[in-house]
Amino acid sequence: MALKPGICHLCLQSRQLTESHAIPHALIKDVQRRNSGQTILVTGKPAPYRRSNDSGADHLLCEPCERKLNRAFDAYGVLWINEMRRQLDNTPRHDRKAVDPQRMIGFVSAVLWRAAISGNAIYESLKTDYGMRMRLRAIFETTGDRYALASMSVANLTDSKKRFSPAALRDFVVPPTSWQAVSAGQDLRSFFFIVNGLLFNLTMPTPSRGTGKGAFWAANTMMPKIRNRDFRAFPPVRLMLGLPMSRQAS
Repeated sequence: MALKPGICHLCLQSRQLTESHAIPHALIKDVQRRNSGQTILVTGKPAPYRRSNDSGADHLLCEPCERKLNRAFDAYGVLWINEMRRQLDNTPRHDRKAVDPQRMIGFVSAVLWRAAISGNAIYESLKTDYGMRMRLRAIFETTGDRYALASMSVANLTDSKKRFSPAALRDFVVPPTSWQAVSAGQDLRSFFFIVNGLLFNLTMPTPSRGTGKGAFWAANTMMPKIRNRDFRAFPPVRLMLGLPMSRQAS
């Protein structure tokens, strides 16, 4: 792995920087193994989806800081995602799985933060300013309740038209993307990414209705229900795929 001199974005020290991946490289490699070394990226540019060997790498962090995030969040996130995927595929009725809520939102915010500070072109649809990047960083760095800063959810991606099989949906990767949202008249900034057929969504600030943990955590905090979500009813993905914005349109 090639190192590059620079300023680490986490510790702000002048050091040799290692390659970082927003979505953990282990997840990207699994997709590439199934697709002749390529990832099926949905970015909206220059085409709705395309094959690429780009893993989203960039020199962002020094090795100690990269290891710190990997141990705190990435290793946990990869394990949980892969186990959840197998569980949903093999026993569809078993759609609950124990999760550490604080660690999971830390994982999601760390993915989004690394994408936000990266210069890699696959993250062009992630629009942030300095303040937003610092707020994403604050989520995984806080020692308090991370859900006081943002809400998040996880859903299993489906296709109501059945034009994309479950196996095909697992091979699509939507890099971290941002979009505007409104809840009860409150302006929000939402972020999402899709990997291994699971859609991760984070919203800042926490919506005024309900708790910061949101519907995803309402039934059971430690074993949330992983609900299905039709990508055709999720406006940002429809827009990126160039589909009509009417939910009834094909």
